[in-house]
Amino acid sequence: MTPANKKIIVELERKHMPVLFDHCRAHFAGHHLPSHDHLHHLRVWYYTRELLLSEPYIFEHLSSNEVMPLMLSAFFHDTGLTITLSEKHGVESRKICQNFLAENPEMVFPNVNQALSAIEFHDQKEPEMSSLTSSETSTLKLLSICDDIDAYGAIGVLRYAEIYLLRGISIASLPGRVIKNLSSRFNHISSQDWIPEMFLAKHRSRYHYAIKFYQVMQKQQIARDKSQFNSQILESYMTDVYYGKMGIPDFAGSIINDGNPVKKEFATVLFNDLKPGRGEVFNFNR
Repeated sequence: MTPANKKIIVELERKHMPVLFDHCRAHFAGHHLPSHDHLHHLRVWYYTRELLLSEPYIFEHLSSNEVMPLMLSAFFHDTGLTITLSEKHGVESRKICQNFLAENPEMVFPNVNQALSAIEFHDQKEPEMSSLTSSETSTLKLLSICDDIDAYGAIGVLRYAEIYLLRGISIASLPGRVIKNLSSRFNHISSQDWIPEMFLAKHRSRYHYAIKFYQVMQKQQIARDKSQFNSQILESYMTDVYYGKMGIPDFAGSIINDGNPVKKEFATVLFNDLKPGRGEVFNFNR
């Protein structure tokens, strides 16, 4: 990575991330949505950071004006889920971000429209591009890709289960719906020939883990397999974490000691998914 690019990101993290992260955490304090809360937003930022600093560089020479709308949109894109669980929650997220900016005039962000458009359209893979400028489209693409990256791995398995079940999709229908959406997300990313191969390869394995989880679950349902460990993991998650208010790391700890190898592997993958960016400037555990 170029030292200049990392220096710009680190400086902006020191300046803005404490306020953005604390505001996001406070926003979710009264809304229990563990798979999409402030820690999800933080992970999306760290995936954005990883992508920006992957070789070969997307931007040979980053400017703060390019980084700041990405940082702002990363910390607000799913806040609208506290208002509605609809796929159009980005509209509400945009309003929440606009209110934050109005209430904090001392925080001056350049290219705010890029951030607001990315926030609004991030979960719509085919937005009405004619209404967006090229810069807005670029910010939107980067945010959407890094949001999709957090839909992979074990954390992605839980994110899908939580939001789909809350939208009224039955656990029996879950695998088919997730496999279709997950494949679409990965095809969208892998078709972007500008994404560094090393970055893509790392997260390709996380994609394969998530889709295999649901493929196995689907086969177990069809065969009426009595074990159905994958379904058990999701049912335990909803019981213990969503309804029981257990933290996701504690949930991972509880199933890693279950003695079942499937659950132990899931917990191990989940622990790894929960810690992107550890050891960097900002404290992930604050």
